[in-house]
Amino acid sequence: MEPMSKKDIRRNRIKKQRQRRRSLMRFFVITVIVFAFILFIFNTKLFGLKNIKVTGNKNLSTDEIIKASELEIGENILKQSLAEAKAKIKVNPYVEDAHLSMSSKDTISIEIKERLIAAEFYSDSKYIYIDEKGTVLENSNSYKDGYPLIKNFDKTHLEQGENFYNTEVGASLQELIVEMSANNLVKDIKTIEKNADLEVSLNYRNGLVVQLGELKDIRYKMKVLNELMIKLKDKGQVPKMIMFNKGKAPVVVLDTGE
Repeated sequence: MEPMSKKDIRRNRIKKQRQRRRSLMRFFVITVIVFAFILFIFNTKLFGLKNIKVTGNKNLSTDEIIKASELEIGENILKQSLAEAKAKIKVNPYVEDAHLSMSSKDTISIEIKERLIAAEFYSDSKYIYIDEKGTVLENSNSYKDGYPLIKNFDKTHLEQGENFYNTEVGASLQELIVEMSANNLVKDIKTIEKNADLEVSLNYRNGLVVQLGELKDIRYKMKVLNELMIKLKDKGQVPKMIMFNKGKAPVVVLDTGE
């Protein structure tokens, strides 16, 4: 094989330089096209946010959730961070979790999982609403009917977002509130009251009074209570009072006076 002449070597070098320039030019043109396309996508009104759909909310209004998200109607949907909107929504103690998604080119869906009120506590002229985990959902001047009201316990000051169970009163009631929620009794019980002997009773909305006695062995008592209520219902009997503070076995008083 004959060695390449200087002229051939120079020709090849020029050829390679031209190929590199063409490659660089193609890369530059493609980059400009991609960049221009991205600018177009992020600024075009074709992707303007038109609708925000909210589901799963009960205590919070749709407007409250949309306002908290800071998502803007009319703004390009691709410019708006769903992760940031989710974080802003979850600042509200009522929101346990939120799932945000783009359901179409102009619509964002927000699915809310709310914390539910398990009890309310009146203290310092405020109604404190808590969920079963003790989170203070709201510190309000207004009373919400339909939840167990904790009465005759020591007062304590709590702000929204704090935990009721971190207080002495809350710690003593934690197991009871958890068990009431687990047994779906939140809507049935009107008040949780402590008397002068430090014994606690559950006063149902239908007039039934359950005297628990001291706040001990709560899980066991609630289990027995649940079994008793099922047996009485099967027999067609309506209890007026159930007492756990009169001995080892609960005493049942029927509304017939038996």
